[in-house]
Amino acid sequence: MTIHQTNITPQQLLDLARRLAPEQRRWLVATIQQELDDDLPTHATVDEAIALYLADRCSLARAAELAAISQWELKGILAEHSTPARAGNDYTSVDELDAQAEPAWAQTNILGSFAAADALPSLFAVLATNSITIPPAVEAEIQMGVTHNVNHLQKLLDVISDKRLVVAPLNLQPQAAITNFPHQLNIGEREAIALAAHHRAVLLTNDRRALSYCATEQIATLDLKQLLRGLWIRKVVAQAAVRSMIARMEQVDRTVFLDRDIQQIFAPRRRQP
Repeated sequence: MTIHQTNITPQQLLDLARRLAPEQRRWLVATIQQELDDDLPTHATVDEAIALYLADRCSLARAAELAAISQWELKGILAEHSTPARAGNDYTSVDELDAQAEPAWAQTNILGSFAAADALPSLFAVLATNSITIPPAVEAEIQMGVTHNVNHLQKLLDVISDKRLVVAPLNLQPQAAITNFPHQLNIGEREAIALAAHHRAVLLTNDRRALSYCATEQIATLDLKQLLRGLWIRKVVAQAAVRSMIARMEQVDRTVFLDRDIQQIFAPRRRQP
């Protein structure tokens, strides 16, 4: 018996994948993602972690976790190397903020940016909510940041004390779901995604990998650009105030806004049909 081996090109594979049903595509993406996860090390030096992050192998928070440092320390190192963490996500469209924003679960990156800008009240206002919920791992990340002298994060601990930032435990179902999530995301990101999915809530995140995974799993998200745009669209604050927030985020939180990010945030409102 003769066996003929046929080589399939990536384009042919993509054409085949496009013929699959949506749930089959999601399974394929998750399976390929898991294959890539298996190649991720359990520990890394700071230089190795930076290389993984810059190669888009993991999120910034996960890279910091691999290097056993805080994500704010890693942000500082990136800034010193003139490769700071970006505010924007190229595939994320900046649309009008819609009514899905309540309830909300948040990851550390969004909360840290608004704390750096001294704009936490504006975040609650744009979401039209009195509280935002976080998982235990995100609270631990905030506490770790404060321990490492990231002083603006103390504002988040104060909001936790005021019970406007609510720390909610994971029940068995979200805990079980976390084991299937991409390991390019750190534990805080995975917990927040699991709880947002379980409670059918919107997830506040600015990590590109988290946003991509949520899009695949049809989990509602809002990123930093969308929230900043929503501030002036919903008339929470004027555009000038949003620009001041952006300047503070860049200065204090080492977040970088590219020209196209600014253009998207302040693009004229679309006319209603």
